[in-house]
Amino acid sequence: MTNNELQSYLRHKETKVFEMDTFWKTQARGTNDQEYQIYLSCANDGKGIDFTTGNKLKTYDEWVSS
Repeated sequence: MTNNELQSYLRHKETKVFEMDTFWKTQARGTNDQEYQIYLSCANDGKGIDFTTGNKLKTYDEWVSS
C-alpha cells in the first residue's frame, strides 16, 4: 500500500486541514457492557430519559445497534 492509501484527508479550499490514518481508532474504554454502562451513567437524566435527545434511554440491544 502507498502512503496515500493509508491516510485520509479533510480539505478546505485545497488546504489539508485534517489527516487521519486508516488504522486510527478511538481509545478503548472497555467491553461493550462497560461502554453501555458509561452511556447510561452519562446520558440518564435520573428519570430514564436520555438528556441529549429527550428520548427514553436505549436498551442494550438498541444501543449496540445504533
